[in-house]
Amino acid sequence: MERFEARCNELKSEIPNVASHVLLFMVRGLTSGIKFPVAFFPSLTSAPGHQLYEMAMNCVKALKLLRLTVLCLTSDGASCNRKLYENLSGSSSSPLSSHYKTKNVYEENQYIYFNSDAAHLLKTLRNNFENSNWNRKTNLVYNGKPIQWIHLLQLQEWDKGRKRQTPGLVLLPKLSYEHLHLNPGLRMKVSLAAQVMSKTVANALQLKDSLMYSSTIQFIFMVNKFLDCLNVGSTSLWLKKKNTDIKPYTSVDDERLVWLTEEFVGFLERVD
Repeated sequence: MERFEARCNELKSEIPNVASHVLLFMVRGLTSGIKFPVAFFPSLTSAPGHQLYEMAMNCVKALKLLRLTVLCLTSDGASCNRKLYENLSGSSSSPLSSHYKTKNVYEENQYIYFNSDAAHLLKTLRNNFENSNWNRKTNLVYNGKPIQWIHLLQLQEWDKGRKRQTPGLVLLPKLSYEHLHLNPGLRMKVSLAAQVMSKTVANALQLKDSLMYSSTIQFIFMVNKFLDCLNVGSTSLWLKKKNTDIKPYTSVDDERLVWLTEEFVGFLERVD
C-alpha cells in the first residue's frame, strides 16, 4: 500500500509532455470551393509512414461517408510522406513509376493519385539554386554556363546599388535583402521563392546582356513556367493576366503536360 501511494505521488509530480507538432489533414475541392480540415493529430515528432497510412485511409473512409470522393493526396517530399506513398502503392522495391497512385478501396474503379505540393517543389528548386556556388555545396552548370545565386546579388547591386545609372528608378522593387540573404525562417516563405524565380527577374537579367548569365536566365524562366503550370486555381485569371500557362486544364493532351514531362524534366536532367 505504501509503495502504491508513493507511486501515485510520483505520477502527480510528473509533467506531461506537450505536443510540438500537429499533423493536419485538409480537404480541398478540385472543381469547387470546398475547403475544411478533416482531422488533426498532436504529437511530439513526425508520424512514421505506417501510422500515416492508417490515418490517411481513415480520412478517405470518413469522407466517403460524407459522399466526397478522394481523388488525390498532396504533401511535401518528407521521408515519412514518401514512405506513406510506398505503403499505399505496394512494395518499396517496385519501380518509382508505380508510386503515383493506389486503388481507392472505398470507391469502385477509382484510383487515388499522389501529388507533390508545388510550393514545396518551388522552394526545393530555389534552395538548390541558392546553394550553387554561394553556400559552397553545389555548382550547377547548364550548357557549359554556370547557374549561380551570386548572379542575383550582382543584379540587385546593378539595379539598386550606389553605382546604378538611373538613381530612383528600379526594375525590381520587390526584390529585397530578405529575398537573397536567406535564413531558415525566410526559406519557409513561398512568396520569397516565387518572387525570385519569376519572369520579372529573368527579364531584368537579360538586360545585363552577358552570356555569363544565360543558363541562370534559362533556369529561372523554366522554373517560373513550371510553377505556373502547377498553379492553376482560377477559370478566368489567365484571361486577365494574358498567361495561357495558368489556363485550366481541359484535356489530357494539353501541351503543357508534354512540356512538364519532356522539356522540363529533360532540362533538369541536363543540369550538372
